[in-house]
Amino acid sequence: MFWIFAGLIIVIGAAALYLWMGGRNEKAGPTMYPGMASLKIHDKVSYLGEVYDVQAILVLNEGGCRWRELLLVSDERKLWLRIESAGPLRLTLLNMAEKALVEGSPPANIVQQDITYRLEEQGTAYLTRYGEIDGVQSGDRLDYFHYLAGKGNRLSIERIENGPYFWRFGREITMEDIDTERDQGE
Repeated sequence: MFWIFAGLIIVIGAAALYLWMGGRNEKAGPTMYPGMASLKIHDKVSYLGEVYDVQAILVLNEGGCRWRELLLVSDERKLWLRIESAGPLRLTLLNMAEKALVEGSPPANIVQQDITYRLEEQGTAYLTRYGEIDGVQSGDRLDYFHYLAGKGNRLSIERIENGPYFWRFGREITMEDIDTERDQGE
């Protein structure tokens, strides 16, 4: 009788933990910030009144430090939302630049439209892809250079597997700036 009761307690505890975590796929990232870290493909993100569909998710891993980048698509545009949760939550909303603004390897400082961006961090991460992004495969290596300027302005220069550098400009945002909604087709 004891083993039946103990087994029942374990099953109920596991079910409660699963429900508490939202029944999400653990491969999609940490649960530290449930509204952001549990976003999945086809969930919705609203920013400044515009609704975006989460079309793809990249989970990046650099020596155990993980962050996520979500490709957000609306009828009007595509944005990237970077979610960094090592320490305080940091959200960065980024737009793709049409072309590289500096040739060759990224320098320590970049001046663009009278804003000076200073190199904050650089490194190499490996990525896991969820959803479809042309030219990106799970296991690819990503070299990154993240820049910071005043007033939360950000610049991200990255390349995948020694390909061309791509540039993204944006700014830090807060949880209050966005709303999220789960895809009802789950």
